[in-house]
Amino acid sequence: MILIDVVIPRIAPTLNRWQRLHYIARKKEKMAWVQHFMLTIGQPKKTIEKCTISIDRYACGPLPDWDNAYCSAKPILDALVMYRVIVDDSPKHVIKLNVQPFTCGRADQRTVIVISDV
Repeated sequence: MILIDVVIPRIAPTLNRWQRLHYIARKKEKMAWVQHFMLTIGQPKKTIEKCTISIDRYACGPLPDWDNAYCSAKPILDALVMYRVIVDDSPKHVIKLNVQPFTCGRADQRTVIVISDV
């Protein structure tokens, strides 16, 4: 059963960009995702214990490598934990994580996040 299905009009940085960010810029990136969750989800009624998460990353340009694509989930997962949507982003609580990159035009860049119950 799908618990949360949101479309956020921004993309998370890939591994190559994330490694080059200053630690304060990384914190700002995480907080920006928390703010997006506040606006799209609202106050979570309860924290999700176990779930599967699917992240579709629509970005312009060439498709990123798999390591870059999966690293782009880090600020998203950290924000979900910080906003108390999920308990933790460990394998004990996130049973399956799927990150799928897609290409699109610059105006259509977005991230689609689907959280399903186990």
